[in-house]
Amino acid sequence: MLSLFRKGLASKLVLGILGIVAVAMVVTGIERNPFAGGTGGAMGGDSVIRAGSNSIGSAELRRRIQLSLENAKQQNPALDMATFVATGGVDQTVEATANELALIEYGRQQGIGTSKKLIDGEIASQPAFAGLDGKFDEQKFRALIAQQRTSEATIRSEIATSLMARQLLVPLTGAIQVPASYAKPYATSLLETREGMIGVIPTQAIPAGPAPSEAEVKAFYQKNIAGFTMPERRVLRYALFGADSVAAQAKPTDAEIAAFYKANAASYAPRETRELSQVIVDSEAKAKALADKVKAGTPFAAAAASAGGALKVGDKSQAEFAQAFSQPVAAAAWAAPEGGISAPAKSDFGWHVVHIDSIKRTPARTLEQARAEIATSLEKQKADEALSKLDGDMQTALSNGATFDEVAKKYGLTVVTTPPVTANGQAPKNPDWKPAPELPLLLKAAFQAQQGDAPTVETIGAGQKYALLALSQIVPQQPVPFAEARDAATKGLIAEKALARSKAIAEAVAAKVNKGMPLDKALAEAGVPLPPAQKVKARRIDLSRQQQNAPPPLVMLFSMVKGKAQTLPAPNDQGTFVVELTGSTPADPEAVKGLVPQVQEGFGSAVQNEYVEQFVKAARAAVKVTIDAKAVSALKADLIGGGANQQ
Repeated sequence: MLSLFRKGLASKLVLGILGIVAVAMVVTGIERNPFAGGTGGAMGGDSVIRAGSNSIGSAELRRRIQLSLENAKQQNPALDMATFVATGGVDQTVEATANELALIEYGRQQGIGTSKKLIDGEIASQPAFAGLDGKFDEQKFRALIAQQRTSEATIRSEIATSLMARQLLVPLTGAIQVPASYAKPYATSLLETREGMIGVIPTQAIPAGPAPSEAEVKAFYQKNIAGFTMPERRVLRYALFGADSVAAQAKPTDAEIAAFYKANAASYAPRETRELSQVIVDSEAKAKALADKVKAGTPFAAAAASAGGALKVGDKSQAEFAQAFSQPVAAAAWAAPEGGISAPAKSDFGWHVVHIDSIKRTPARTLEQARAEIATSLEKQKADEALSKLDGDMQTALSNGATFDEVAKKYGLTVVTTPPVTANGQAPKNPDWKPAPELPLLLKAAFQAQQGDAPTVETIGAGQKYALLALSQIVPQQPVPFAEARDAATKGLIAEKALARSKAIAEAVAAKVNKGMPLDKALAEAGVPLPPAQKVKARRIDLSRQQQNAPPPLVMLFSMVKGKAQTLPAPNDQGTFVVELTGSTPADPEAVKGLVPQVQEGFGSAVQNEYVEQFVKAARAAVKVTIDAKAVSALKADLIGGGANQQ
């Protein structure tokens, strides 16, 4: 839901700014901002983060952290609270919250605010809430809010905070320009070509040593326990329902088919449509002159060319053509024969001469002739309505406290119970188990749920199938017993030793190259059979376009000194590269049109970001932001100890 506002509330620049400082938690997906329109004071009884007169307590901060974790799980469903804490997720949420409080408090001190009318305007301007007429549809607005399980107060709070951020931050960055003289050296470096040699010491080339001892394997297992830890798994219970569940009640009766035929009689009556082309001129005299020219034998297209050309109207009924132009023009067009032209007729657009390209006549259809078509259409319509009602009835029953089993039994659904599965649908303890096709579509919802949550009804695909879904059990992540992991640990230890030997050989080869020995000769003297070095060439701009897919050895060339070598790990611990820079060729940045302005723009964005970061720091200092580090540490410990098992 909040993403609907992120698209419409701010310019691209403001969205970038929000991404940097996480203002109002719009980026991290926080559900509610208590500061946009409320009063000061701590939330939760204590005070963990304070900015001026506003503060939040541990309860509110815990809620925000949980919501940040849920948002992160959308990208990584297997993420748990322990990992989230260990990788800095809590610290980021704390800092983002402190930034939020600081900016809102600072804005208030400067007299900046947002009115209800301005917020109303932002809501009404969102395309997601527009009806078929393009105007704001309050019913659609309420439906989307309910669907996303949020509230109007939450939405208004988000908008107020975003508007505050816009007023504070956009003036900082609106007119920043980086001089071309500053950008040109960087543009030059982008076009520089570098040549080098790349050798590799693959782990497969390393001779196998003696088998590791049991003690060594156990030590490796303990050191790398994270790699031998089974991820969190969940047991799901679900029951599918769809068109087949309402097939009996979706069958239309003869009476319904007859009623539909009668209500849409015009669709089954004889119908004539015409493919038309026309010329519109600004006077009756010109229209008559054009018509006379055609009657004298000039082809319509040639005659029309002298008046600016003919306009293809396409296949239209008389009523459709009259609605588009005027009744007199349509009457004249339908009075003309196929291949002929109409008498000149007037509309608000001018005087028309219409050419009848072709005529298509569709005979009337009886009820029996249209029965199959009507039955199919009605059956789909009734099925959709019945499915929607069934979905709504189940949702109502669940909200009134009905259990998964009660709802499944009431509607005659077949229940499926999975073994404990990971976020990607695997069942490590049941290798022979095959997931059903619908399971991947339910995993995201299942791994966002918390133990004890009420069952939900999930839509599968394009809304033709649904699933009643319940989270039955959460199996927290836990280490695989050593006895089960022994073989994998042994292989891992052997691979680790081979990688260490590969690194040592690579360092020795690089040292020889740095003393003047050719790379191929150094590789030949390595003591193990190795493939020859490969010549390479690359431009920085080409690598930058590849982004994360750029080969690391080629990227390394641009941070090296000519004639020197460095080592680099190969992907997936498959060995070690030795990279040598042998030469470089500069280039003129003006050779690529528009490159310098592009670099200027890129630097401009970086400068804007720096301005914003410094502004946020200044705002935090001005309103005296304080963070209770002991309370944050205690909250982390509690989340890992008590909260982790609930994820």
